[in-house]
Amino acid sequence: ELSGLVTSNITTTAITLGWSSISAAVTYEVLKDGLVIASSIAPTTLSYGFSSLAPGVTYRLGVRATYLNGAGASVTTDLKEISVSTLIDTSYKPAINTNPVITLPYALNPIVGATLTSSAGVWTSVPAVSSYTYQWQRSADLTTPIWSDISGATSLNYVVTTLDLGQILRVKITATNTNGTGTVFAAQTPVALVGYNTVAPIVRGNFVKGQVLEVSDGTWSSPYTIVLGYQWKRDGTSITLNGVSPSYTLVDADIGKAITVTVTATTPQGSLSITTASRGTVLAVSNTALPTISGSVRVGGTLSVSTGTWLNATSITQQWQSSSDSVTWNAISLATGSSYVLTAAESGLYIRTLTSGNYTSGSAVAYQTTVSPTATAVVPASNVTNSVLPVISGNLLLGQTLTTTNGTWSTSGTFTYQWQSSLNSGSTWTNISNATASTFVLTGSETGIVRVQVTNSISSGTITGTAYSVATIKIGAPYNTVLPVISGTLRIGSTQTVTTGTWGNTPTSYAYQWQSSTNGISWINIGGWSTATYLPTFDICNAKIRVTVAAIGGGDTATVTSASIEGFLPPTSPTVLPVLTDTNTVGSTFTVTPGTWPNTSSGMTYQWERSADAGASWSNIAGATGLTYLTVAGDAGYRIRVRETLTTNTGSSSAYTSTSPNLNP
Repeated sequence: ELSGLVTSNITTTAITLGWSSISAAVTYEVLKDGLVIASSIAPTTLSYGFSSLAPGVTYRLGVRATYLNGAGASVTTDLKEISVSTLIDTSYKPAINTNPVITLPYALNPIVGATLTSSAGVWTSVPAVSSYTYQWQRSADLTTPIWSDISGATSLNYVVTTLDLGQILRVKITATNTNGTGTVFAAQTPVALVGYNTVAPIVRGNFVKGQVLEVSDGTWSSPYTIVLGYQWKRDGTSITLNGVSPSYTLVDADIGKAITVTVTATTPQGSLSITTASRGTVLAVSNTALPTISGSVRVGGTLSVSTGTWLNATSITQQWQSSSDSVTWNAISLATGSSYVLTAAESGLYIRTLTSGNYTSGSAVAYQTTVSPTATAVVPASNVTNSVLPVISGNLLLGQTLTTTNGTWSTSGTFTYQWQSSLNSGSTWTNISNATASTFVLTGSETGIVRVQVTNSISSGTITGTAYSVATIKIGAPYNTVLPVISGTLRIGSTQTVTTGTWGNTPTSYAYQWQSSTNGISWINIGGWSTATYLPTFDICNAKIRVTVAAIGGGDTATVTSASIEGFLPPTSPTVLPVLTDTNTVGSTFTVTPGTWPNTSSGMTYQWERSADAGASWSNIAGATGLTYLTVAGDAGYRIRVRETLTTNTGSSSAYTSTSPNLNP
């Protein structure tokens, strides 16, 4: 058995273990805390030095031997151990790496009833920290804190009490190992409060003299009953007699000042105050809806401006302005009313107003707020333009009175008239003497065509525009008062007839031309149809039809067009039925000869049919739509016929051949 274990040379990081020799020992091995550290130690070596140990730590050091017994077998002795500690080194006591942090459950301040939680921090310690202690502290001195321990507050969690109100808090954390202790303090909290504000109060209303402001309560939280109080302030100074109301009416003294409210939440344990953010200074006058300019933007046109909507304005004044670039504006002299008539001087310029709201305080201080509506478009060049020509009306007969309209113009001024005549279809025109009114009586000397010149003058005649009516037809020539009308049954082969219409200056004769169109836009003449009647053929069944009627007389011709018609039905039946040529044997080819339809030479379609019940009922033969049909074995025992059909967009008509006998196989 091993014996004589002793230690020596003990330091903070090393211990030497010695033992007594035994006879027949072959080797020794040493262990630390049950783990083999060195083996195959020579039998002549009776000690081992353990190194790289931790200061202040207790270790189990042991040794055992391997020897040969009497039979020459290798045998190991029992392990012999001894407990021994390295020397303490205070430089290895716990040291803080990351400071502890106090977590507030809500708000930015500790609130009575809230549980504060601290972390322990992160420490460097050899050996590991064996224990922690905690102590919460408070201080009423916020500038140079004097800390006192809070009785019973010795864990990482702490519930804030009323004794903490108005004080700051922290926690002291002590970490211990065999080499000593280390102490650290968590950063102090803000002052403990009876409650907290989660939504700040807001002042609502228009910051304009005479307007009523209201402050919202905000949102508060406290374990105690809260009573709110309000203190209105002008530039930070309390306003007399306004300490309890959540509303306030702005007065002259507030003009140019910032108005705020301090809202105080009071509980049985104390109070907490929040001051609203400033929304700027109070105005004497304010515009809430801009003025707008309306009217005709043209020389001679009248513009009007609304006042807009104002708060606390006792009067509204206007100043019209003009600008060439919509940036730099110049006042228009003497233009200070709510309306303004544009002159030639504003041609090519933008126009707007400066609209001012005015107020004079009780101390005779005058205030003014000025706004501008959206500027107009550029005033067009100073000319007068016509958009709808003058129109002449009246009968073109001797002694009859012709009348002209003025037409439509960009501006309305003074109108003058000059009637003119032409003998060469409008190549040259001659003024008719003394014909300068809006009406003119035909004298009989006007043998050509007539028109009227209308002149529109503004700005005392300095700006004019001229327009001419469409020339009349030749004096004495026919003119239409009621258009021609087409009548007749809308069916191919049914005669269509057109009236002449109604005409003035009775025509001596009429000419006709029937026309067709597939789209109602492009029209082509129907060849050979130039009388008052027309017999439609199948080729125009889906087209539109109209007719032009020319009235001839008085040395001139006038032409008008009727309304169009469409939607023709096919003929009701052929004049000659289609004919079936057949045999009564399967495998033979049947042939149909087309029928004869009124005014129709093409467009017929065919469908071969068969009947198994002697013609009582018929069914289509699939694919059999030509003029011939090759009978097949499936037709045996059936009768055969052909259906011939004409179809338009409006409807269809059919005729049938005679039927064949029953087909033999």
